Amino acid sequence: AAAVIPFTGFVSGIWFIEEPVRKRTKKTKHVQLEEEVEEGNAPGVEEAPENHSRNGTILNGSNSSKLGHNSTITKEEEIVEVNASEVGNGLIHEKVTTSAKSVRELIFTFKVALTIMVYANLRLTAVGNDDATPLFMSTPKLDGGMEFTTQQIGFALLGQGFIIVLHVAFIFPWLKAKYGALELFKMSQYFVPLAVIFIPFLSQIQRSVDEVTLWIILELYFVYKVMAYATAFTAVTILVNNCAHPKVLGTINGISQTAAAFTSAVAPAMAGIIFSWSLSNGYGFPFDWHFAFFVLGILAVLNLVASWFLDPSVNSRTVDDED
Repeated sequence: AAAVIPFTGFVSGIWFIEEPVRKRTKKTKHVQLEEEVEEGNAPGVEEAPENHSRNGTILNGSNSSKLGHNSTITKEEEIVEVNASEVGNGLIHEKVTTSAKSVRELIFTFKVALTIMVYANLRLTAVGNDDATPLFMSTPKLDGGMEFTTQQIGFALLGQGFIIVLHVAFIFPWLKAKYGALELFKMSQYFVPLAVIFIPFLSQIQRSVDEVTLWIILELYFVYKVMAYATAFTAVTILVNNCAHPKVLGTINGISQTAAAFTSAVAPAMAGIIFSWSLSNGYGFPFDWHFAFFVLGILAVLNLVASWFLDPSVNSRTVDDED
């Protein structure tokens, strides 16, 4: 259900919304001179009605003005390099024509695909973890859980929102200025798997310590978890924007949000099914109550490995070649 609205927006964006590509209308001296040649008003140029081209790539005439050597004539969506000189028949030969890349070529690249994949997988592990944690904490101790009440679970999760605000507003900007978004994301991926895998061991710690110590450990754990995930999410959001060419920035953001919404919709069902199976299968470690968190931990490790292959260029914003 969570993916319905983003998916609708994605489909609408693909089929009905055009990319707001900037059109350049500023005329250079070369373009102005070209227009004068076409109209026959350039100094020293006589009108040649049958032989001059309207697209500016080849100009013919009995007389030709002298253009600069290796001049460049720039037009919308096209760059034409010409090599012109005084020649007897007045020909200007087209040298190279470079067309703008298509939208498809800008979207379907390895850099974009990998960045979106790690973002979607991060959402899968985060939402799955958030769903499985209350299930584990409310599970009876005989089944490996902590047997917490709803009030105890709510109190344990209480401080996460404040920590996220503090981290995003003050801590992350300082870290980004020091390390950069890409390095921060890579570092966070070493901490995320530990944040997932540690949870099922809390019930064993519960049996070994007093209640005050248990709550201290719980709160310290949630601070660690929030810092790891908040760093990862903030950094990967920047990377998704950086990997996108300005012409397709909206499209790529739409695709990334749709992919993340899909994994967010799948994660609760996946985590709940695996956790329920682990309580009823009768198997021992690691297929007991630990298993759901181990599966999520493996997915988090895959993100860690994928982060090693992220293109270094995603650390800075993509600039339009025409700028």
